Amino acid sequence: ALFATGFYAFSYFPLAGYDGLGEPESLMAWPAVLAFALYRTRDDDANALPLAFVSGLLLGFAVAIKFPAFLLVFGLPIAELIMRTGVGWSLGGAIKRLMLAALAFLLVQAAWAGYLLSIEAWSAFVDIQRNYTLDYNQFRWSSGVWYPRAVLNETSWWLVTALYLTVPAWAALFFAHAREQRPAVYFFAFIAMLGVLSVWWQGKMFHYHWLIVVPFLAILAGYACDSLLQLLRPLGKQALYSASALLLGAFLMAAWAPLMSIYDLNELLAKRLDGQLTQSQLEERY
Repeated sequence: ALFATGFYAFSYFPLAGYDGLGEPESLMAWPAVLAFALYRTRDDDANALPLAFVSGLLLGFAVAIKFPAFLLVFGLPIAELIMRTGVGWSLGGAIKRLMLAALAFLLVQAAWAGYLLSIEAWSAFVDIQRNYTLDYNQFRWSSGVWYPRAVLNETSWWLVTALYLTVPAWAALFFAHAREQRPAVYFFAFIAMLGVLSVWWQGKMFHYHWLIVVPFLAILAGYACDSLLQLLRPLGKQALYSASALLLGAFLMAAWAPLMSIYDLNELLAKRLDGQLTQSQLEERY
């Protein structure tokens, strides 16, 4: 948990940028992660049903913020399939939990629609979804680039930028496979893939859109670091410190792009505070 928090905290600011801090993806992480953290898959857990309802509310809130988050809803049935145990799980219990989560999810959407209707903004909202969101995407301004190639180009940029996250996340799957019976690792890998699909779905793939994937990759990366240190612990303190220093060096190399972004963003902040940069000059950069 400590490593995962560190990965996420390090990732958030440079990947969002000053221009993306107020975007929906910046607000989506906490309800999405909390929804999956609270969800229970055991029939004999007295809190399973109320927590399923809360998970549905949280995912409903994430989707109300931005519709492409809808794919994350499929994480709950994935949880029932992957996180189930031989004892204390039944198909009937899973259906009850999923139906309760679905009810909570729909209640949030109904409340959101009711709010838009009450302030007479419903038609504007529908117009934006139809005429702005659907047409405004990377593929349609790719100047004739083949559709799948446009997806691959943008995804390759993300993989390189987030190398310090994607490589440890892959290592987490390796450790989980070697140790066996680590369903939570596979679960968060699936959720991360749902996040990637949501980015592909909306099509624009700006730098801050990938923030929806970061919290789940951070959890996997944290597990990988923890597993690696457990393997190194028998080597003794001196060897452990040396190995940790090497790992830190590898992290700095892999995280060079976000480190430079942090440097640039803080340079902008210093210039703005010092008066070298006006607000209008800062906004021109956006």
